[in-house]
Amino acid sequence: MSYPYEEAFNLSLLTRSLSNATIMEYNHDLSDFFNFLRHFNDAYLENSNVETILESDVRQYLSMLQVQREVKNSTYTKVLSHLNGYFKYLFIHQINTHIPTLMLKGKKNVQSSVPTFDWLLNFDSYLLNSEISYYSRLVLLMTRHFYKISEILQPGFYRTFKLRSFSESERLFLNQFDVHIKTLQDLQRSDDSFLKLRQNIDSPLLSLPGLHKFLKKDLHFIAPNISPSSLYQSAICFYILTHNMTTDTEFMRTLRLDPSSLLYYRHLIIEQKLTI
Repeated sequence: MSYPYEEAFNLSLLTRSLSNATIMEYNHDLSDFFNFLRHFNDAYLENSNVETILESDVRQYLSMLQVQREVKNSTYTKVLSHLNGYFKYLFIHQINTHIPTLMLKGKKNVQSSVPTFDWLLNFDSYLLNSEISYYSRLVLLMTRHFYKISEILQPGFYRTFKLRSFSESERLFLNQFDVHIKTLQDLQRSDDSFLKLRQNIDSPLLSLPGLHKFLKKDLHFIAPNISPSSLYQSAICFYILTHNMTTDTEFMRTLRLDPSSLLYYRHLIIEQKLTI
């Protein structure tokens, strides 16, 4: 059993004449939710009873989907719908006395793109393309090493990042970037990488919206309508697809993913029918 009352809930789904694919999606999302609780929710670990699951627990899981996995709004809404259907079933059948998803709302759909591998297959040419801004190229490099936008904007991140091992072309770019950014670092009195162009010593770091302005101008060189979150998803999926003999433990260490996140990306590869 992947989650509580799985067999009974599946029978209820069958009575609604849902397709096998839809039922499989329900089971995948519910299994992922409860797997998350088992690994990261202390209250659920102490008392693994569905009655103890609160709205805050569901919010914690949904927040993880947004922040760590950077899922699309449509995926967020679909998962919430599946969780809501499950908890309504428990409530109707008097297994639960409350519905923890009742007050939660889905996300408005926005245009998004599926992972694309062109920028990874032609990485060196993009990295050394002077028509693309230094900031955008540094984002490509950091994303290729499996870091999210939210991580690379943290103070002191660049110092840590430069300790990694790099290819010859990557090291060449970083040397060029260091020369390029030196004047701005002196102006802002900061050795970070993503800095505001106007002096602001008290708050020198570029904001997320500020970085997105650079990316918006440059990402059309890579693929139409690609988003920063798609870049990260592409890097993860590309690595999984090109390392067939790698164990799950090695994947999680290299990609810095927990088991449920690794499962999510495997599912994404199948769902989007991604190939190299």
